[in-house]
Amino acid sequence: YKCDNYYNKSSERRIRYNYSSLKIDWNFPEDQLVLSEKDKNLPAFETLFK
Repeated sequence: YKCDNYYNKSSERRIRYNYSSLKIDWNFPEDQLVLSEKDKNLPAFETLFK
């Protein structure tokens, strides 16, 4: 996580790393990833702009 100022929860934005519409090939086996529950349940990319 990267912050450039004091943490402000209301301005936090995150997306799922593997959301299919982004079409990013991470070239890493998903079964080897270590994700927090918070990161596993992130919203879809498109929902951030509604």
